[in-house]
Amino acid sequence: MTYIRNWAEVDIFDQWRHDLLLRGAAAGKVLIDPSSLPKKGDDIEEWAAEMASEERFVVRPIDPMSVFPAPGGVRPLPYILEEQTRMVGDILAKYEKFTDPIGRKLKDAGDIKKSEDVTRLVNWLEYWSEEHYIIEVDGETIIDAPNPYGFVPYIFEFSGLGREHHDGDPAKMARGLLTPLHGELQSEVRIKTAADARWQFSTFPVLLTKSNAKLAARMLSKGPGSVIDW
Repeated sequence: MTYIRNWAEVDIFDQWRHDLLLRGAAAGKVLIDPSSLPKKGDDIEEWAAEMASEERFVVRPIDPMSVFPAPGGVRPLPYILEEQTRMVGDILAKYEKFTDPIGRKLKDAGDIKKSEDVTRLVNWLEYWSEEHYIIEVDGETIIDAPNPYGFVPYIFEFSGLGREHHDGDPAKMARGLLTPLHGELQSEVRIKTAADARWQFSTFPVLLTKSNAKLAARMLSKGPGSVIDW
C-alpha cells in the first residue's frame, strides 16, 4: 500500500474515498509493467529484492462515470468497458496500426490544418474480459489480443449508500452523499442564475445609441478615473 501511495500520481485511496462519497462509486485499474516481470532462469528472491523499490505496478483511479462494468453485480467482473478522450498525437506516436480515420476524412474535405492538429481529441474505447483485450480509437481497432492477465484488471465498487433494484439500474446503486440533494441543488443554481442575470441587467443596462455603437462601448468600458473625449 505504501508503495502505491508513493508512486501514484495522486493518492488513489483518497481519490477512491472521494469518488465513493460524491459519485457513489469508485473505479481503478491495476496493471503490471511487463518489463519488470522475472525472466526465465532469474532468481526469484533476488528479483523480489530488486523490485522492492521499483515501480512495477501501474495503478490509477478512474472516473467511475467513464467506466461501464458488466451489469448484474457479478464478481469477479466478467468484462468492463472504459471510455476516454485522448489527443490524436499521443495515439499516433504509440500505436502504429492507428490510421486516424477522422483525420483522413478531414484531409479529404480540405481541412488540412485540423487534420494535422496533434491536439485534436479522439474517442478511446477499451474492453477487457477474461479472454480479450480490445482497444478502439474513433471506431478503428488498434489492439485485439488475448488478455495477458487472465482476469479483468479493474476494481469497481459502489458506495453502499444505494440499493440494488430488480431493474438493474446502476443509478440506484451509485448514490453519493449529495444524491438526495440533487433537486435542491439544481433549484439553487437556477435561482442564483436568474438573480445574476437580473443583477447584470440592472448594473450594466442595455444602451441604445444612434452613433458608433463600438466607440460608445469602448468609452463606457473605461474604469474609474478615466478621461473620455466626448
